[in-house]
Amino acid sequence: MIHVQHPGSRLLVPCSTGSCDCRLPAIALWLPGCPARRPGAGRWRFPGVHVPRRAARPHPHIPHTRTYSHWLDHGRLTDITNSSSGSVGPVIIWLNGTHGAGKTTTSALVQQLIPDSRVFDAEKVGEMLMDITPGLPETDNFQHWPPWRLLVVETARRVLDYTGGTLVMPMTVLDEQYWREISTGLAQHAIPVRHFVLHADQDTLRGRIAGDTVVGPNSWFRLKYLEPYAEAARTWLHDEAEVVDTTHLTPAQAALQIVEAVNG
Repeated sequence: MIHVQHPGSRLLVPCSTGSCDCRLPAIALWLPGCPARRPGAGRWRFPGVHVPRRAARPHPHIPHTRTYSHWLDHGRLTDITNSSSGSVGPVIIWLNGTHGAGKTTTSALVQQLIPDSRVFDAEKVGEMLMDITPGLPETDNFQHWPPWRLLVVETARRVLDYTGGTLVMPMTVLDEQYWREISTGLAQHAIPVRHFVLHADQDTLRGRIAGDTVVGPNSWFRLKYLEPYAEAARTWLHDEAEVVDTTHLTPAQAALQIVEAVNG
């Protein structure tokens, strides 16, 4: 396997294709394909990657002097990931969307792009409650248990009290009342939340679910939430959150778009 030296550090990372000897920032490996140097240019390019500029509130952990589009153009994204603007209050980046939309994969990439950030998967709180014996009242979704919503808020705030920084939370919440309960609880602790929805059209979502290699193809659980997601998107969710249309995006591209929006 070919290895690439991270500029300005001792970190060695494998080339994503294993077929080139380019010396690139580590972050380039998260982008589709292997970067190619444009003939006659003195900088690295990332084919197929477009990060739209959009107005958004600034994120406290990312320097404001350059946008991610700038760093993409100049092949210097690692300069962003290695810098920080200092000590600030906690913040949550919540990635919503139906099951199978790519939240888990995208959240891991977002976390790598934001200094002093961590991923908190609130599904683990539900799994903990499911392990209680004898079991809690029967339900087909642990979100229906009131303790889940309360514990998600309490766990998030306790972690942020302990560590500071940013929590990236990939979690589907399609019930408006449940979202209000969680977001109000976080607001009561003065924790700002940037709420994003990873959207894709129904055909794309069905294709992703059919080709899923983690939970298996055509998961009945994921398929049964396609219609509830469409209804939530139509009635409240897309008005409540910042929508990232992933229909034609890779997880890496979606992550970059989210970080650019947060950074402003």
